[in-house]
Amino acid sequence: MTEILDPRTWYSSSAIGLILDPEFGDRLYELPDYLSVWIVDGVENARAVQTLRQLGSASRPADVTTFTVDISSSRERDCIRVLNDIDLHHGDFSSIIPYQAVIVWGVSLTDEIEQAFAKYGSWSFFNHSEDGFAANRTFDVS
Repeated sequence: MTEILDPRTWYSSSAIGLILDPEFGDRLYELPDYLSVWIVDGVENARAVQTLRQLGSASRPADVTTFTVDISSSRERDCIRVLNDIDLHHGDFSSIIPYQAVIVWGVSLTDEIEQAFAKYGSWSFFNHSEDGFAANRTFDVS
């Protein structure tokens, strides 16, 4: 089973699951229903997403967006590129409760990814697996 940290323990608002592993496939079914998932297109992932959509509202997670990547691009570059789209759809100007956490599978945290996140606010980071990390939005309370 996919181990996942519960972003609801950080904030009582929305969290994004960002999947950059094109073979994540059936692990998608194990993700909690509170995640809005962005998943890279691929044969295994497309099959899993199609199954979830056929199941309808009973499926989890219910909110799944697929995106394509350039095959010559690195997962790090893909992560950085898709952050803008995520912020556009789930950010301060698009949602009553903007996203507060991003849980990433399929790429390790790098300095370049941290810098890309900084364009969208202040974040704290920690690794949740060998090929993934979580980003938690932080706020200045001064």
